[in-house]
Amino acid sequence: MFCRPEEDPFLLLVLLLESTLRTIEGMLRRRQGLPLRRSWMEQPYGEEEVTLLEEEVDRRLMAPRAPGG
Repeated sequence: MFCRPEEDPFLLLVLLLESTLRTIEGMLRRRQGLPLRRSWMEQPYGEEEVTLLEEEVDRRLMAPRAPGG
């Protein structure tokens, strides 16, 4: 017997991760050219760190999805 989508913990995790990645992508797009503040210290992220984060988010968003996902 199949469960409802909201009862599938794997599907919920995938949806949460996709939502998180899209949120990060939106933050990066809005802050383009501006320093990204860190919540835990005064020094903002450097250009190299932001570039690495952008590359990781792009790679994750463009990764092939599992069947049905």
